[in-house]
Amino acid sequence: MNTDLKLHLYSGAGNNFIIVDGRNTNPEDLRKIQTTDSVTAICNKYGTDGFMVLEDCEGYDFRMVYYNPDGSGGMMCGNGGRCIVAFAEDLDVKHESKGYCFLAPDGPHEAEVLAVNDGVKTIRLKMIDVDGIDSYGQLSVDVPSDGYYLYTGTRHYVRIVDDVDAIDLE
Repeated sequence: MNTDLKLHLYSGAGNNFIIVDGRNTNPEDLRKIQTTDSVTAICNKYGTDGFMVLEDCEGYDFRMVYYNPDGSGGMMCGNGGRCIVAFAEDLDVKHESKGYCFLAPDGPHEAEVLAVNDGVKTIRLKMIDVDGIDSYGQLSVDVPSDGYYLYTGTRHYVRIVDDVDAIDLE
């Protein structure tokens, strides 16, 4: 069993991710790297937007385990999903059909590699359907009350503004 963890850097639509192949990795090595402190340290070191592990998953081509840069997990990231599919393609993860079917924290997803040009893969990813949009009242003194919440596999706060350059996004 492999005890050397190899970190792979992938970029998708402006987001960067570190991905580890967890299929043949020592489970103890994976437990050590999947702590909040380890994930945060890795994301800080490489300046990434997230950390993912590709795992075997019965009934699917693979499982996507996703962590935010602060070490929190349990969500889906669309750009991360595209990257982990590109990673699975690079690893030659076997799949029966033209596309991939994988399990993420928010449920199953389908994806397909549409094209490869100079090593850059174009990935189509089906996200879960948004089943509603909720308006928010005042979240805090710093967040205006004219925002909306929607769930795409992870939480999104949307606010319509006249001039995005005038907004302090931090």
